[in-house]
Amino acid sequence: MERDPQRTEAQRNAWNRAFAELELGWHWDSATWQGLQGIDCERERLRRFVQDHHGHLLAAYDPDFLFAAVQGTRERLDAAARA
Repeated sequence: MERDPQRTEAQRNAWNRAFAELELGWHWDSATWQGLQGIDCERERLRRFVQDHHGHLLAAYDPDFLFAAVQGTRERLDAAARA
């Protein structure tokens, strides 16, 4: 399936806004984002990123907790931007 470049860039920016809001110090640049595009599930995409780049967090936080925090923030920010 071919992805719409504008849509995927908007998605990447939405994740980055959520990371910044949560003060995680994470950023998905274009290369990182491209590397994650082979993973269709957003939860798995974030888990893989954390595992590969911030694995120490998995000793302290459940991956589902991290995903819920980031996804919830992302959804809240998206809703506020549309309002």
